[in-house]
Amino acid sequence: SHEQVLKWLNDMERRLSDIQSKADLSEKKAELQRIKGMYEDIVMYDNMVKSVTGKASNLTDRSPTSRSTINTSEILTKYNNVKEQATTLLAGSQQSVTLHQDFHDNCHSFLSWLQMAAEKFTTCCDTFGDKSTIEAKVERAKLLLASLSQGTQLLSQATKAGEATLPSTSAAGQMKIRQELQKISA
Repeated sequence: SHEQVLKWLNDMERRLSDIQSKADLSEKKAELQRIKGMYEDIVMYDNMVKSVTGKASNLTDRSPTSRSTINTSEILTKYNNVKEQATTLLAGSQQSVTLHQDFHDNCHSFLSWLQMAAEKFTTCCDTFGDKSTIEAKVERAKLLLASLSQGTQLLSQATKAGEATLPSTSAAGQMKIRQELQKISA
């Protein structure tokens, strides 16, 4: 009936308007799944909306002064608005997850490089040994120095990914991202 569809649409509008930015990747992934579920519910309701509006149109055809004309246009407008809002939220949530995953991946790449560089550094930081041992350490130090540009690039990518993630993240999550960026930049 009209009332049931309008009640469902109002409830769906409320649920969609309650969606807020999340703090971390796992929360964003969970929210994405929740939005996908709501979107699927909305799409599945399409036939119900068409059925109700079709029946209302039939009544209107029989009685042009019928109140159902107003309800039909209201239902269609609300349904299209809800569907559009859900589509927008779904796309935004997917992008938010992608950006946050990219940030995590870039941080991991930089930290892996940093750990490898630290391990290489420890193998060449002392001056003990014979001439060939010291020469080998100098060569390792030169290779390590040459890889600094790679580390700088990885850090830059992680920083850019973190900055790109901030707008789609809650205030608490933004603080965590900024702290993580400070930690890897130190």
